Amino acid sequence: MWRKIFNWTVLSGTLFLIAIIWLLQIITTNLSFLDVVEEVLLDFQISDIYYSKIRDNAALAPDDRIVIINVGENFPAHMAALATLELLNEASPKVIGLNLDIAKPAPDEMIDSLLRLNIQKASNLVLSTDIETIKNTNPTQKATALHYYKDDAFIGFKDLGSNVKRNGFETSRFFSPFIPIEDTLIHSFALQITALYDREAAQNLKKRHDTQQQSAELINYRGNWDKFTVVDLDDMFQDFDPDLVRNKIVLIGTMGESFIDQTGSDRYYTPLNDSPIGRNNPDMYGIVVQANIISMILGSNYLIKVPSYFSIIIAIFFAYFNAAIFANWYFSSGYGTWYDVITKVFQLIEIIILVFLLLQALENFNLQIDLTFAIVVIALSGDLLEMYFSLLSNTVEKSSKYFQ
Repeated sequence: MWRKIFNWTVLSGTLFLIAIIWLLQIITTNLSFLDVVEEVLLDFQISDIYYSKIRDNAALAPDDRIVIINVGENFPAHMAALATLELLNEASPKVIGLNLDIAKPAPDEMIDSLLRLNIQKASNLVLSTDIETIKNTNPTQKATALHYYKDDAFIGFKDLGSNVKRNGFETSRFFSPFIPIEDTLIHSFALQITALYDREAAQNLKKRHDTQQQSAELINYRGNWDKFTVVDLDDMFQDFDPDLVRNKIVLIGTMGESFIDQTGSDRYYTPLNDSPIGRNNPDMYGIVVQANIISMILGSNYLIKVPSYFSIIIAIFFAYFNAAIFANWYFSSGYGTWYDVITKVFQLIEIIILVFLLLQALENFNLQIDLTFAIVVIALSGDLLEMYFSLLSNTVEKSSKYFQ
């Protein structure tokens, strides 16, 4: 029995299967007309189907600790920041996160002066910038252009994953909570806001990273803008209730002319996108992504990413397992023309079971496992191994002796 499982035919079939898949990956990488296909395959994860199609997103309760103010795209950034802060400074929010481009002084000196005054007046105000700006800061001053408004201003970088760009193709899956620059640990925009709202929650994230020694954190999305309190700045001018923001986190950013339209810029692809395979329009504004990160940190609702080597081990296991099963069916059974049908059904059952277990691990244990490689191995194993066994039986006389 054991020799039907552990033998040279099965081992060589496993190596052949993995080698062909590896070669196919190299070919798609080097052929420019396949770039789009490669981007789709590399960016897609099975878990995207869970977030967009399987999880009952409507059943998830909104996070009422976070209020998002959409300043629109018609106001200049400095004017929008000034108008919003003038309202908020009289309403006592616990933390304000300003995600507008105000790094350079306003062209109008009066607006610039009033904005500086309101920024200095605001307590627990976090200003956003990007990593590149922080890195290019004069190391002797240790201050960004935003410190022009307030010497001791809280600054946080808004960058997401290293490969994620606004309106770009890549899915926004993770963020870096902090980055070391020289001898200083710089906080992300979301973490800096969280630290001012709930210091213990921020400390828990730092301990988690110290323990696991990881530089990035997967984003466990609660949902889109409907999972937070969102209001347009224009509506606040007409009817503003201070209780709406009192003792809460208030994020200020752009979400189009109205957040209901969902047609503005500064949008990202997320796992919640209605088209997980291929590409629809970007589905989430950057300020809403930040709200999701803050909500995740406050609730300590983290995803646990299983190391990539585990995915490779699973893929190799299925490559060998299928090679052993299919070799026995090919060389010793009387399936004949039914071989193709049986192997295809077997592969389909394997994929269904694997996807089911993956989704259960994500839903019940917050385990994020990338089994794309294993699924590709299973999907291609039937045809590739049949081709290999046929070649082997015609060239190596004793290749079937283990299965007699």
